[in-house]
Amino acid sequence: MTQMRRLVVETVIPDNFRWVARDLDGSVHVFEEKPNLDYGTNADPTTCDMWDVYKGETMQVSPKTAVSANRLTEELGDWRDSCKEITELTCEDIYESQA
Repeated sequence: MTQMRRLVVETVIPDNFRWVARDLDGSVHVFEEKPNLDYGTNADPTTCDMWDVYKGETMQVSPKTAVSANRLTEELGDWRDSCKEITELTCEDIYESQA
């Protein structure tokens, strides 16, 4: 079994992204609109491996991991419970108007 290390990374993203979630493969994405797992029907969720969105932008913030989904679940919890609203704001970019 491959030894793994836990790493927490902080970054900043544009203000229009309000949600963050991890897919089954360990990749992490941010979303403008709240993603879902049921292909938009809210009636019959089927087995899937990623969050779905039908409007708004998305951005990948980390690539998939090189470990199995079972190992990810053991270490980080069920990916289907990973969707969280992003509420913390940073200061404004004072250099933005100079670019």
